[in-house]
Amino acid sequence: MISRKKRPKGIYVVNEAGCLDPTSGAYRHIDIGLSELNKYFDIYLISSKIKKSLKTTPQNDIVQNSKRSSLIKGTLSDCKILLKSVIKSIQISSIICTNKVDFVYFRASFLDLLPVVLNILKIPCFVESNGLQFEARKKYYPSLLTPLNRWIEKKIYSCSRHVFFVGTYGDYWQLSTKNWSNVENGVEINFINHYSNHQKIINDKVNIAFIARLMSHHQPSLLIKAIKILEKETKENLCLNLFGTGFDTIKNELESHIEVIDHGFLDRNELADILKMMHVGVIPGVPPYTSQMKLFDYGASKCISIVPRTYNFDYWFDTSEVEFFEIDDSLGLAKILMAITEQPADYFSKGESLYRKISNDFSWESVFDQKAKVINQKIVR
Repeated sequence: MISRKKRPKGIYVVNEAGCLDPTSGAYRHIDIGLSELNKYFDIYLISSKIKKSLKTTPQNDIVQNSKRSSLIKGTLSDCKILLKSVIKSIQISSIICTNKVDFVYFRASFLDLLPVVLNILKIPCFVESNGLQFEARKKYYPSLLTPLNRWIEKKIYSCSRHVFFVGTYGDYWQLSTKNWSNVENGVEINFINHYSNHQKIINDKVNIAFIARLMSHHQPSLLIKAIKILEKETKENLCLNLFGTGFDTIKNELESHIEVIDHGFLDRNELADILKMMHVGVIPGVPPYTSQMKLFDYGASKCISIVPRTYNFDYWFDTSEVEFFEIDDSLGLAKILMAITEQPADYFSKGESLYRKISNDFSWESVFDQKAKVINQKIVR
């Protein structure tokens, strides 16, 4: 940690209003990021007001039409967003220049050109990117500008002083500028320490945890199908515990098959306590390069984590730490659930191994310590 008398000054910019929804993983990431970065820098937040710019519904966040009129509207919408971005980037840059900061920490959002403007002004901009912005937008409407949007997004990253790709999106882009690194999400030290002496014991049923603010890319249908495949005796020994929002379809489909408990959205202390009673954490689906904060909660609580063998999970974790099933393989997921139900003690070592890895490498303190080192190396004072 740097002495306060010598600390660089920075601004954390968040222009995507949806990230400030307190129920979202992005909000927690930003809140923790500010707290951690403040250990090294004098940094404050510039953010957009919370508003719902695009309507999304759990489990069905695809709201586009395939009609020609939708294509034209989508293209015009992208043009409007780009124009607004230019204006907003100039306005924010003016604020940044007035405050004479040493650097800007910027959370990437769709067609947000702030890093390009800051590059012109010679102000170091460090970008945190979580996902493919151009690809995510395609869920909402088609646009003739999608290829251009991709090019602009790549240009934004290339213009930055350094990009922290959350997950393994750096491997997707493979920027020739070499100004990037892959990073992962993390978990709070006190959350990890809550389980330091914890051991998993099964007194009755095997408790499966599923944490989500549910969207279609989480593939709830795969989890539903996997559980329906199971034999009746196996189902009777399972309890599915849901944490978050948007689980109506899962409950309607599975309540006649296994015990389902919807705990709703819990604060961190409540979640920490109840995860002690969970044995398994499941992630049915996820985009290939994406990180999942829920995996770090499962691992910190020593749950047996069942995940699809995506590029990202395979990059950061191995079979001694998580239980893999092949992507889109509901039968494979079902077989793992059946095996764990029959011999859960054989799998608890994976929960312990994942706990050790997260404790050593993926506390938020460790994640942002590495980011702070990169920032300090690349800013000029």
